[in-house]
Amino acid sequence: MPAAKKILITTLEPSGDLHASRLIKELKSLSPDIKIFGVGGENMKQAGAEIIMDTSKKGVVGLVETLSFLPSLLLAAQHIKKFMDQEKPDLLLCVDSQGFNVPLAAAAKKRGIKTIYYIAPQEWLWGTEKGVKKVVSVVDLIIAIFKKEAAAYKNAGGNVFYQGHPLLDIVKPSQNKEETCNKLGLNPKAPLVALCFGNRKQEIKNLTPLMLRTAKLIKNKLPDCQFVAPLFNHAFEKTLHQQIDALLPEVLLVSGNNYNILNAAGAVLSTPGTVTLECAILETPVVATYKLNPLTYFIGKNILRFNLPYVTMPSLLVGHLVVPEYIQKAATPENLAEEIVNILMLPSRRDILIEKLKEVKKELGSPGAVKKAAEVILTPSPIT
Repeated sequence: MPAAKKILITTLEPSGDLHASRLIKELKSLSPDIKIFGVGGENMKQAGAEIIMDTSKKGVVGLVETLSFLPSLLLAAQHIKKFMDQEKPDLLLCVDSQGFNVPLAAAAKKRGIKTIYYIAPQEWLWGTEKGVKKVVSVVDLIIAIFKKEAAAYKNAGGNVFYQGHPLLDIVKPSQNKEETCNKLGLNPKAPLVALCFGNRKQEIKNLTPLMLRTAKLIKNKLPDCQFVAPLFNHAFEKTLHQQIDALLPEVLLVSGNNYNILNAAGAVLSTPGTVTLECAILETPVVATYKLNPLTYFIGKNILRFNLPYVTMPSLLVGHLVVPEYIQKAATPENLAEEIVNILMLPSRRDILIEKLKEVKKELGSPGAVKKAAEVILTPSPIT
């Protein structure tokens, strides 16, 4: 296969948009004349992709939760297929967003378009052997980001490249705690908690009030505690400001300083997503919480048998609890506040969690994964 001159990159998730943007920068650096079309968000646009569809508000988790998004997702998929027919890209590069991207990969294969998956479906983790083989059947090359993922897809006959996790290249704070606090007008000697509300509509709706009520309880116990909320998705900035103003105006919503904030925080309260891995790299104790629609949770646990021992990737990678998890009924302000206060006030608790996070960091491999991924994408024959 000749080197790709024209690439279509697709993702729904803001985290996927970020990963794709970093990859686009490397691709452009290695091949300045390459044409990149994007289905994604602002990060991809700023990196140099021509955005044919903005999907910054379409990310969703769950079965019941997906229903309201389904019509727009189906229309989006049809639009992308028409685009593939008209523009005829050399390569479809899927990033995350399994439910959306796997059918697109199948559609691309039918059109003779080569397919690569970056931030691949986690069928290897929670899915079935059939699901793993389905991914392998529609993807010409899987760029794996975990050792176990690479092994699983290789064992299923997949063409796999593995170098390490891209977050090791991305998660690099530019300031120490004191510098960050001074810049934000905070007291570097007082406790600081980062509230990571998430980047999907359902998370903003369901988890923001829970986290803000948790922060209120923490404030009652630790009056000098400060709260900062990194803004992960600008599409929800107005909604977040409204919720913060209504429940706890002291929370500072900050854009564009995420890794410095996570690095400066004494503890982080987050959804179970990418932030937990970012905190592992920064060695910042993090507590995860989540609430799915009860019907989704029941179906997943009792019918689809998604019975993983943990919900956060750091714990799944090392096989024991690294990130304290409070899910469904356990996700109460009282439980979360108690955990956060213990981390802030008990050095022994904090030290134990940091040692566990260091173990996860080692499991992620070595830096350089993003550049290596770009190189293999641009190799004339990376796909067998």
